[in-house]
Amino acid sequence: MENGSFKEVATERFSLAPSAYAMEFFRRRVATWGLALAVPVVALSLWGVFVDWRMLVVALAIVFLVAPPALMFSWFAVVSRPWAVRAVYPRVVTLSERGIGLEYFPLPKPKGDDEADEEGDNDGRVAVSAVPQSETVRYADIRECYVQGRNIVVDYSDGMFMLLPLSAFSSAADAQRFVAEINSRMPTASTA
Repeated sequence: MENGSFKEVATERFSLAPSAYAMEFFRRRVATWGLALAVPVVALSLWGVFVDWRMLVVALAIVFLVAPPALMFSWFAVVSRPWAVRAVYPRVVTLSERGIGLEYFPLPKPKGDDEADEEGDNDGRVAVSAVPQSETVRYADIRECYVQGRNIVVDYSDGMFMLLPLSAFSSAADAQRFVAEINSRMPTASTA
């Protein structure tokens, strides 16, 4: 806030790969469940080394045969969630008095596809989909806002989160003001 009036902060137009959302999702899950998943494999490995070599084979089977397909299915389940799919659409994020506004734009056309679009011909090279509706995340729904690596992470209602690359802001000061403004407007534990 400057002189009692709110000054909007907006990003440049940007998009992220769904994999960025998947990596953040898995980072959170590994922090929560990583030890619980690693303990049985480590225990079987130690048992296999010191007691019965067949348990080492079981541990290796878990690592090389069970874990990769489980991770693959988990990866596709995460990147196909609506919030991860919306990540590919270019968007501008604006911080205003009402909350965080997200305005989505159509996907850019692949190079060399101008002639096909003018003729109305889409031979399956480009999937046509509807641009997501603009939305606003209210301050009351925001749980946490912080900088994680090269992104600003905004956690909001029911485990959803959005990633904003620091490079999408015109300056580092704008990115800092964005985080500070959100944190000053979030409901605290005593008011929630």
